[in-house]
Amino acid sequence: MSDLLLHLRLVEQRHAAAFLPDLVWSGQPPTVTLRRLPRGQRARRVFTVVRRGRAEHPAVLACRNALHRRSSHT
Repeated sequence: MSDLLLHLRLVEQRHAAAFLPDLVWSGQPPTVTLRRLPRGQRARRVFTVVRRGRAEHPAVLACRNALHRRSSHT
């Protein structure tokens, strides 16, 4: 749950936007503005950022490859 709460705090501080489940509200009114998703085809862009000189690290490459493979299957 702490990761969800971190995301919520980032959204509350206007540092992020997030898809959050109803679970984070625990029956309380939302503390941020909720937006409905548009109808029709939905798409998103995913960007990754790494420190200078780390773009070729095996873990970074694996993560980026997995994201690329997943995006080409949708």
